[in-house]
Amino acid sequence: MALYGLTCQLTRAFILNDTIEEIATIIGDGIFQDRDIKHVIQMRVEKDWEDYSHSVLSPVKYEDNLLAPSAILAKAKNKFGYLLSSALILCDEDNMPYSKEEIRIIAKKDFNIYLYWKSDFINIREYDTLTLSLIDFSLSLKAPFFVGTCKSTFSCFAAFEKYCKERHDTLNHFIYNGQAPELEERFDNGTSTDSRIATKNFFGRKCLMPRHEKEVALPVRLSAHISNIGDFHTQSSVASFPEGIPVVVGYFENTARFRIEGFELHINPENLRIRYKAVLLNGRTSDWVANGVYCGTRGEGMPLVGFAIEIAGPESLELDCVYAAQFSSGEIVTEVKNGEMCRSTSGIEKLISMQVSFRKKKFKNS
Repeated sequence: MALYGLTCQLTRAFILNDTIEEIATIIGDGIFQDRDIKHVIQMRVEKDWEDYSHSVLSPVKYEDNLLAPSAILAKAKNKFGYLLSSALILCDEDNMPYSKEEIRIIAKKDFNIYLYWKSDFINIREYDTLTLSLIDFSLSLKAPFFVGTCKSTFSCFAAFEKYCKERHDTLNHFIYNGQAPELEERFDNGTSTDSRIATKNFFGRKCLMPRHEKEVALPVRLSAHISNIGDFHTQSSVASFPEGIPVVVGYFENTARFRIEGFELHINPENLRIRYKAVLLNGRTSDWVANGVYCGTRGEGMPLVGFAIEIAGPESLELDCVYAAQFSSGEIVTEVKNGEMCRSTSGIEKLISMQVSFRKKKFKNS
């Protein structure tokens, strides 16, 4: 999902009305500031969710979409350990098969977690269901750590709206409906309702280089063909912004299966002219290719072991093209620039991740 695409721009413009935001702020201050609580857990345990799970959701062996409160808390405790000593619970309190006091007693007795609810701070009888749900949504956006289920549109949209508004990948969002004995972190920015896909970290952009003070945000799209996955795309923006998102592709688990076999860079020639080349596993170095041309192979089991990128036009006098890579051995090579070949120390390790950036040149007086 392009961060600066129409859907993201519209989502970024969503705001809650003043009344809802005021109530959410009162609860949020009580939770996040006064009590220093970090964790917010959405519990889909209501009676209508039970009906929905049985009548609408297709049963799959790798998900449990109707966990009891104790099972959700067990997964959370397994994930966070002693760091989870208290939490705010989000749910429809009037529609639960258990009372909040029953759940609170179990949480404290079995997991040493003290639970808070909206009704500890406001009289929920004074508000309709929609208002209470929107208050929950505002609190989910404020939470340092959020826990939910990827089958819930609430949980998905909480991650997606945060991604759109903060303009970087949503971190510290977890789901409890997967098959793992603990919570699993989602990396899809809320775009998938399948737990296996939502938790695949090839969606995440694991930066190989930190943002540099002289970095220039240009509208760049990097596409790579990753073995056993297919084509993967990352895009910084569709227009120049003061700060873009990292231009990174790659998958960091099971490096024997997921390797980059080729890539292409797209950037408006009016902004910048670039060219690039790659070294294949068989030792062959490709020719230089221009902006938008694919470099490498597809489906031939021939991963790249190196690459180089350079600015081809007069902009090279003012800008550096800086890039980095991670290889199958785990080695990370950074700060390679301007047409230098980026390879592992041995020269034969396979490419599994790459990052590209552009920076203003450093001059003696700058």
